[in-house]
Amino acid sequence: MRRQVLVATATLVAAGCGTTVSGVPQGAAPAGVDGLSAGNTAAQSGTASSTTSTGPATGNVGSAPASSAAGSAPLLSSGSSTSGATTGVPTGGSNASADLNGPGVTDKAIYVGVDYTVNGDAANAALGASSITSGNEKADAQAVIDDINAHGGVAGRKLVPVFHATDAQSTDTTADQDQAECADFTQDHHVFAALGVGYTDNYFACLFKSGAIDIDSGVLVDPDDGEFRQYPYYFEAGTISQDRIDNALVPALQRQHYFNGWDTVNGAPGTAPTKVGVLGVDTPTWNRPLDHVLLPALKAAGYPVAASDVVRIYNPGSQADDGKTLSDISSAVLKFRQDGVTHVILLDTGGQLVTFFGQDANSQHYYPRFGVHSGSGLQAIYDSGIVPKQVLNGAMGFAWNPTLDLSASAADKFETPATKYCLKVMKDRTGQTFTSTNAASIALSYCDMLYLLRDGLNNAGGVVNRDTVRAAIERLRGSFQPALFPQLYYAPGRHDGVQVGWDIAWDSSCTCAKFTSAGYQIADR
Repeated sequence: MRRQVLVATATLVAAGCGTTVSGVPQGAAPAGVDGLSAGNTAAQSGTASSTTSTGPATGNVGSAPASSAAGSAPLLSSGSSTSGATTGVPTGGSNASADLNGPGVTDKAIYVGVDYTVNGDAANAALGASSITSGNEKADAQAVIDDINAHGGVAGRKLVPVFHATDAQSTDTTADQDQAECADFTQDHHVFAALGVGYTDNYFACLFKSGAIDIDSGVLVDPDDGEFRQYPYYFEAGTISQDRIDNALVPALQRQHYFNGWDTVNGAPGTAPTKVGVLGVDTPTWNRPLDHVLLPALKAAGYPVAASDVVRIYNPGSQADDGKTLSDISSAVLKFRQDGVTHVILLDTGGQLVTFFGQDANSQHYYPRFGVHSGSGLQAIYDSGIVPKQVLNGAMGFAWNPTLDLSASAADKFETPATKYCLKVMKDRTGQTFTSTNAASIALSYCDMLYLLRDGLNNAGGVVNRDTVRAAIERLRGSFQPALFPQLYYAPGRHDGVQVGWDIAWDSSCTCAKFTSAGYQIADR
């Protein structure tokens, strides 16, 4: 899956970790779709059942969210897609309710598309990050599916995977990869659901047109509120919208006194006037929250950012475009240094920006104070050895992913019963134990995606289609117990499930990231 991995070959950021770039125009729901409210179609009339399978992912009832006013995602990589197995998916049904069922639903089986990444470890090793590994992603998914089927299956049926591999070292364009994957899932096999997200909005649009539901749990950062409104059958179990991230980031920085004076020559507290720069990606899902949430919040806090110090780097569509992106990052380092920027907020995903900006800044002996979030994966990136420790001095921000934010020993205390169950499933069924926090995160992500889908299917009622399953997941509220996070929360209007956040800061004395606050509920916007 093209997600959690913090480093791997060569197509950057949004293209390597989610959905942006091209395709359906952003910001509005497709025709006939009313955002994230529960579906109102005739198929919605299936009565909800209280059936749930045995397993880890139910029964942890959480509180409602605070009220309000992310494969492996290769660091720099695109993947070429190769089809997986599973053929002969039947269609149709023999009774009246079956006529209302979605694609990929038969009397005996429900078919799910499973995207996974190959050659991610080789891609990381090529960048000098051999310690960041991915494990066996296909085996991860198969283990969870086998466990679900061994405990009763889904909606009285077996869950059957349709695997599709993505090569982290391919030179294919992201658009071509998405086309191949979606065609495999929706034309060759007619799946009911797909796990993961594509590189471009074309993938979401293709799934939407096919009638499939989409569940992801690995994209570190990418979707914004507009994306969730545009694609109302997309559920995210591994991150929160960029609007919610940006809304939480500035208060977290203020609480930790991030904006105090900073010496960019020595990477230490200093007396120079605070000047803030922001580095993000030039795509709609980055630009909308940046312009409408983060920049206004910084201005309200007393730290307005000059337009010339908001740098939006090019989002490549293939490895052939990587030079432009890396050039943009290098130019941003030079510009911020010349402008006297003392504090740089990195709107990162998969550790790409902290890695390449940090390397270039170190080469220029320029050490601004980083404002970060979980998308930078500070601990995992530092542990890989590809970022000099001095560039992380004073870094702090907002976090939601303990497995990647912290050392393995520090993250252990955030394990839930579902975490332990998932790791046991992996060990018993695949023999895997995880020394890489990234590989562990990927495995836990497959548990969250598949057990969430299981609960949605088991509570959809007599009719199983994307409307009934969407409504069933929305009814879960805080009752689904995740493996990767302390709590997820779903409801109409909330399809990005992550619920708990922390303030985070880099501690140079231990060269480790630490949470500097108790966990708190992340507000909606």
